[in-house]
Amino acid sequence: MPTKATEIKEKISEARMKYLARRLHELGERATYELLREVVAGRDPIARLEAFARIDPSILAALGGVALPHMIHLVEGAAQ
Repeated sequence: MPTKATEIKEKISEARMKYLARRLHELGERATYELLREVVAGRDPIARLEAFARIDPSILAALGGVALPHMIHLVEGAAQ
């Protein structure tokens, strides 16, 4: 019985996977985070990678969507 990983591997060539990885990397950490959230939520990873690969990195950068926002740490009892 094929596993989910085997089914995914059969859907996509090694060359295509490398292309998609490069495209995702060009989009920055925010896109990687968003993709991981979608995959963890059960979305098809190949379909989502293909969708992210269609995003223009320069437009994403112009809109400020490359980096993740900084973490905010609240300290209990801090002065207001």
